[in-house]
Amino acid sequence: INIVVNCGLLFTTFGTCRLQIIIMPSSWMPKVWTLAQIAQLQKEGKIYLDEAFQSKARWGTKQKQCYITSCLLGFATGAITLGHIPSLKQYVKLNEGEDHEDFIFFSELEAQGYEWITIDGNNRDNTVKEFLDSSFPLTEGKYNLGNDKIITASRNSKYYKDLKYENKSFIDNVELNIHVIKEGTRKDLALRF
Repeated sequence: INIVVNCGLLFTTFGTCRLQIIIMPSSWMPKVWTLAQIAQLQKEGKIYLDEAFQSKARWGTKQKQCYITSCLLGFATGAITLGHIPSLKQYVKLNEGEDHEDFIFFSELEAQGYEWITIDGNNRDNTVKEFLDSSFPLTEGKYNLGNDKIITASRNSKYYKDLKYENKSFIDNVELNIHVIKEGTRKDLALRF
């Protein structure tokens, strides 16, 4: 085995195979946020979708309902990955300079009021906001949430706005895994995802 690191690239040779591995910044932190926190950031316009990482939201109602059901029942859902714009801007400033296109890009987003950039999870974070805005209903049925907690979604009470207060409170506090990335250029982030 022969390993050589050169300018952020790792070259390794296994027998006759030579692999090139790109080494990127890896400063990220796992966080836990609630559905209400994600929805609030979306409503306030604090999360920006960069289509270099993600396409526009494209889930239909059925996929959205399945995702919310998974969240309510505590099934493992993929983490939503967000870049912290002030940290990314600072990283680019220190490593690339203030004239770098990504420094300018992140500065413009900050000036528009954005704090976060979606790197992975656009459909998921939009679904959370839309559900809490009552844009689509739960699938009708009983949701056994454990500890004798049951939410019943019927024809007259399947939209978030129509649920009982205690059910809304439970839903608001359902936790999601969030990965917060604080280092990297847009190219670094695109290569990761």
